[in-house]
Amino acid sequence: MEMFSGAVNAICWTADAERIIAVGSGQGTFAAARNAKTGSKIGDVFGHTANVLSCAITARPFKLFSAGEANEILVHEGVPFKGQAQKTIKDNTGYVNQI
Repeated sequence: MEMFSGAVNAICWTADAERIIAVGSGQGTFAAARNAKTGSKIGDVFGHTANVLSCAITARPFKLFSAGEANEILVHEGVPFKGQAQKTIKDNTGYVNQI
């Protein structure tokens, strides 16, 4: 199953192992969310302007946290993800390597 074109830097799964999120570097796409069983897209994950280095997802209600070279941590509400993202930390001065 192809997630997006580019390198995958991190992968996270939901607790029920039904959804997989991959983040990394690509041309305009830095994250993808899929149903792990069928491979179908479960929404759009947007908001990053640079490579994404890490991700984590909470149990219901699903919230995806993603961070990377843009010096910010974004929160995405879902599933399905609708492309929305909220910045949680705005004053970070360096890359966020792990969540």
